[in-house]
Amino acid sequence: MADRDFQGNDAKFQALMAHSPDIISIRDRHGVYLDINPAGAEAIGKPVSEIVGRHASEVLPPDVLEQVLADDARLLTDRVPMTSETGSVEHQVFQTKKFPFFGEDGAPIGVMGISRDITAERHQQRELVEQRRLSETLLAHVPAGIAFLDRDLIFRRVNRAYCEMWQMAPDQFIGRQVYDVFPRITRSGHFDKVLATHEPLEVKNVAYPQRQDGAVRETVWDITFVPVLEGDELIGIQVFTVEVSPRVEAERLKDERLRRLQEVDRLKDDFVSATSHELRTPLTSIMGFAEFLQDEVEGPLTEGQRAFLCAIQGSVLRLQRVVDDLLDFARIESGTVELQRADVDLVELLRRELVTVEPQARDKDLTLLADLGDSPVVANVDPQRLGQVVLNLLANAVKFSAPGGKVALRLIPEVQGPRIEVVDTGPGIPPESIPRLFERFYQVDPSLTRQHGGAGLGLAIARALVEAHEGLIGVESELGRGSTFWVSLPASAAP
Repeated sequence: MADRDFQGNDAKFQALMAHSPDIISIRDRHGVYLDINPAGAEAIGKPVSEIVGRHASEVLPPDVLEQVLADDARLLTDRVPMTSETGSVEHQVFQTKKFPFFGEDGAPIGVMGISRDITAERHQQRELVEQRRLSETLLAHVPAGIAFLDRDLIFRRVNRAYCEMWQMAPDQFIGRQVYDVFPRITRSGHFDKVLATHEPLEVKNVAYPQRQDGAVRETVWDITFVPVLEGDELIGIQVFTVEVSPRVEAERLKDERLRRLQEVDRLKDDFVSATSHELRTPLTSIMGFAEFLQDEVEGPLTEGQRAFLCAIQGSVLRLQRVVDDLLDFARIESGTVELQRADVDLVELLRRELVTVEPQARDKDLTLLADLGDSPVVANVDPQRLGQVVLNLLANAVKFSAPGGKVALRLIPEVQGPRIEVVDTGPGIPPESIPRLFERFYQVDPSLTRQHGGAGLGLAIARALVEAHEGLIGVESELGRGSTFWVSLPASAAP
């Protein structure tokens, strides 16, 4: 009977069966397949000829068979079209719409089903649910305050941190316009600016007093307004609030600490400058009276008295060098040192400074070597200040080289600018001390400094003067092998 009923299907139905991408199947009331289209056969994985005339139990996998037959039975009983899903997201999900069909006597004789693979849709839905769950979790626990307002500036969502910032409950926000929640906000303010420009806006260090345990605590916040767009259309504004009170307080303390350090530094510089000036006058007097004694203005001196006089003069000279260094350091720190540049032959300048240290070198039986070339090397420098740098390096090399050693002065014309080197055969410098060597008051071995004199300012002054010439100064050293101090002047120093 059922076969005869379906043998009369017209050509249009057959064309639909043949070309539909959906699965179309027809079973009789006993579960036997009367027809199935190519899409259905492909989904089942068998040719149409091996499906038609067979019971569903011979065609369908066990995991869906029970539900399919149960749905068929209910459909034939209720005689009402139904929609169901079979399968799983991990494999395949089919949504099936089923319709009963009837014989000439009006009795239900079979089931027609139209199925569609909705696996991708269900994957997307599950991902959306997971993303929403993740979003809700982040929104609830992120320490930043977050709020979403629609294009009419009505609050639609707020998280816990946002409510805690303003010390308000969620229902005091949701459904209300921002100007009703915060009456003191001006209508030409941040929200309206974002609405007009569609550009994010960041406002830093917004002060807001909060009440805690009956006391008022000043808090500071960074607030960011981000437009939410769909294409070119603005649909709302996302607001992010982050408390930065600890950062602002740390910056305040840092600024206060810096201000105090600068004040201490200024007082120190003032003290150094004033003290140095005050020391110069008595030192000049002491040296003057020492010269009177040396000239025997008040009568002849004994050998013992001459020895005492030499000790006095040596000590005064050492103290004068310290005072001169302190005064130079004070001028450099205050920025009052101005270079008096001129076109200078570096060869002559270096020879002059080398002659200056010859007496000290002779006293220690040191050999002075000069490798300055045969041609003049002219540079636009301050001869007094550059000479001061070279003399400092030479004096240090002589001071710290052992008797019988060597001190060499080199001038190397290079493409990038002239390079001056002072090479000694001293004890060398420990590697850990080299990075700090040009710091003010730094001393590699304080005992040696006390022995030879100095305040630990010479190299710091030398670096400042070289940098004023836009040059570089450095050192290469190896323990037990000596040191090479170098000064590299820029090519721009050429006249």
